[in-house]
Amino acid sequence: DVATGKARCLTTADRQVWSFAWAPDGETIAALTTDGPDLDLRFGPSDLWAIPQAGGLNRHVASLTGEPSSLVVVDSDDGPLVVLQKNEGRQTPPDAIWTIPLAGGEATRILSGCDGNVETIVPWPGAPGRVAAIVAERLHAGVSGVDLVGNAATPLAPKAVAGKGSVSAASLSADGRRIALIWTDATTPEEVWLGETGGKGAAVTCFGAAYRDRLQPIEVVRWTSPDGVEVEGMLTLPAGYEEGRRYPLVVEIHGGPFWRWDDRVMLGWHDWAQMLASHGIAVLLPNPRGSTAYGAKFQALLQDDVGGGEAQDLIAGARAMVERGIADPVRLGIGGWSWGGYLTAWTITQTDIFQAAVMGAGLSNMVSDHGQDDIPSMNFLIYPGHPYHHPDAYWQASPIRHVAHVKTPTLILHGDADARVHPAQAMEYHRALKSLGVPVEFVRYPREGHPILERAHQIDLMRRVASWFRRWLIDEPTTGAEPGDDRLTP
Repeated sequence: DVATGKARCLTTADRQVWSFAWAPDGETIAALTTDGPDLDLRFGPSDLWAIPQAGGLNRHVASLTGEPSSLVVVDSDDGPLVVLQKNEGRQTPPDAIWTIPLAGGEATRILSGCDGNVETIVPWPGAPGRVAAIVAERLHAGVSGVDLVGNAATPLAPKAVAGKGSVSAASLSADGRRIALIWTDATTPEEVWLGETGGKGAAVTCFGAAYRDRLQPIEVVRWTSPDGVEVEGMLTLPAGYEEGRRYPLVVEIHGGPFWRWDDRVMLGWHDWAQMLASHGIAVLLPNPRGSTAYGAKFQALLQDDVGGGEAQDLIAGARAMVERGIADPVRLGIGGWSWGGYLTAWTITQTDIFQAAVMGAGLSNMVSDHGQDDIPSMNFLIYPGHPYHHPDAYWQASPIRHVAHVKTPTLILHGDADARVHPAQAMEYHRALKSLGVPVEFVRYPREGHPILERAHQIDLMRRVASWFRRWLIDEPTTGAEPGDDRLTP
C-alpha cells in the first residue's frame, strides 16, 4: 500500500517467484514459480499461478517447461490471456511467444513461422489481445507489436532505426501510440529513442557523444564451414585500415552457447572489438552453429556435437579472413568469455593456427564442471544426458582431454567467486599449460562472479587483453600456418 507503506505477502510455501504480472482488472497477479530458489530449477518444470491481490488461495493455472519468463497478462474476447516467452528444449530450442488462458488450459505458440529468438515481451497498454516483443533475427534485434489472435507482427520502432542495429529495451505509452526504446549499433553507444510507433522518432539522450566518429563500423561477413554449414558474423576493421594491407586478427567468441553477436556497440570489458581495433587489430565476431536468432535447425546443430562443429566454424572464419587478404596468417588470435572461453580453450587443442589466446571464465573439464557449476541441467540441452551415464561424450569435448596438443600462448582470466564456471576450471587448464611449457598467465579477480563488475577490475582486464594480443600478434609474432595448410591436430 503506497499510502501506509504496509506490505502483504501473497505467496506461501517453498516456492521461488521468478516472474509476475498484473491482470488488466487489477484483481489478480499471474506468477511463475519453482519449488526452490536454485537457478538450476529454471531448466525443469515451472508452475503458473493466479494469485488474488486481496489474499486467499493461489490457483494453479499450468505446469510449464522451457524456462518460461517475461510474463504479461492481456484481455481477449475469451478472457484474460497470460503471454510469456519459453522454448521447447532440445526439440525446438529458440525462445518463442506462448499464450495460456488465465482460467487454465493448453499453451499455444504464437508466430510459429518466425525464425527469430524472442528476447523479451513488453506490455502494450490499451490494446486488448496484443503485446509488443523484442525479437532477434540474425544480427539485428527489433521491437514489434504482436496480434495474438491474428497471429501477426508489425514493426513498432521509429522509422529512423527500424531494421537497423539492435533494440535492448522498449516501453509503450498508455495509449500505445508512442514508444521509448534503447537502441544501438556498431558505432552508436546505447541511446534512448522516443517517437511514434512505426513513425517519426529521435534520440533524446547523448551518452555516446564522446565516441562520435571514433568507432569502427562493422561489415557483415559469411563463410562456409568444412561440412557445408554457412556461418555469419561481423568484421570490425582496425583504425586507419588500408585496403590491400594485412593486419593481425582476433576471433572473439560469444558466450552462451545459446547467445549471439549482434549489431551493437562493443565497448565494454566483455566486448573487445572496438578496443582491439584501436590497437590496429581486426576483430571477427562469429555466430557459429548453436547461436540464437538463426532458427531452430541451426541452433540444434550444437546438440551432441559440443565443440566439434563450432571449432570448425571458427577456424574456417579465420581462414576466410586470411583468404580475403585482410588477416595476416601468422598473426591470428582467439578469445572469449564464458562459453567463448570454453571454445577458446577447446579450439587451440584442435589447431595451431592461432598465435595468442584469451580464455575468459572458460570451461576446461566438462565432466567436473557438471558437478561444480550452478546450472548443470543446461547440459541436457546439448548432451544426451548426465556425464555419469555418458562419460565419453563429456570427456571427449573437454579441452583438458586434448591439452597436450596446445602450443598457443594463453592468458586465463577468471572471477574468484564464479558460481557459473568454477575457478577450478581455469586452475586445471593453467596447470596443464604450465606443465607443458606453453606460455601462460593466470589472473583471478577477487570478489568477482561470472561477470566482472568492479570498475577497477574491468579496466585491468581490458588492459591485459589488449596487452596480451599486442605482445603475441604485433610485438612478437610467431610463425603460424599459411592459408590452406592443414595443421589440425588428430
